[in-house]
Amino acid sequence: LLALPCLAQYNEKQIMQQQAYQLMAQRQYAQAEQLFIQILDKYPNDFDSIVQLFNIYNTLSQADKAEGLLSTYQRGLPPQLYNEQHIQLLLLKGEMGAAYRESLDYLELYGDENKYRQLASYFERKGIFDRTLELYKLGRQKLKKPDLFRLEIANTSLNYLQCSIFGHSCG
Repeated sequence: LLALPCLAQYNEKQIMQQQAYQLMAQRQYAQAEQLFIQILDKYPNDFDSIVQLFNIYNTLSQADKAEGLLSTYQRGLPPQLYNEQHIQLLLLKGEMGAAYRESLDYLELYGDENKYRQLASYFERKGIFDRTLELYKLGRQKLKKPDLFRLEIANTSLNYLQCSIFGHSCG
């Protein structure tokens, strides 16, 4: 009998999350934002909703909202997750140097192959190809794998070259 309220709460949360994901897929970010806020009002330790809400703010370039969200939930987030979101926030705010320095500190603590790839992708999405390449090369060196990230380096170099030649807006 005690399990029923827990199950109902789980189902409610799961339904709300599914609705929010559908809204995000349809690019109805304002409605998805409201659903994730409702979820967090009821379940303040729901890391997935925090990350998804942060992603909405990042997508919409709403740095103030993203910063407020991280500030509100900083104590409840695992340090690794908080650092990943904070690096993205710094990039969103245009603080490239601070984002890069924080990335290096983060990689000293958690630097496996996937983390190098993940953080490099943050810089690449913002068109900061020189820092992206530096992170991949640093990963090769630190992980002692000289052939690591071959495809990533080739793709990033091509994007960098295209920006240079064709004058696309990069970063």
